[in-house]
Amino acid sequence: MDITWTNPNCHHSDACGCKVTVITKCPEFKGQTFTSTASTVQMQYDDVISQMNTFLNRQNLSTPVQEEVSYLLTGLRNDTDMKFIDPPFIGHNPWPEDVPEYHMPSSIHRYFRIADQKYLFMRFPN
Repeated sequence: MDITWTNPNCHHSDACGCKVTVITKCPEFKGQTFTSTASTVQMQYDDVISQMNTFLNRQNLSTPVQEEVSYLLTGLRNDTDMKFIDPPFIGHNPWPEDVPEYHMPSSIHRYFRIADQKYLFMRFPN
């Protein structure tokens, strides 16, 4: 792996403005190039490492959202206030089951209608 900077003669401080590029040579990365435009040198290193980790995990990730989450999780450091928490539940909620229909005789149906009318009149008088 080769690490190059936009200005190779610089001593690379947070104020220098140089950007890092990592050129990979190992077969796992397939000759990929990773470049960071973060503001500080440490953030550039963190960004490049996150990009590389996401690239390696890409075969297990099926959506762009999962790739973004992988990148963000790799970038979380121990000294940050941000902490990853597990979702409140795993998987999807099942669809509610159908409510069975009960067919009532019309004579009973009439009493339910009268009860509904009385309830609605008491609840909403106007």
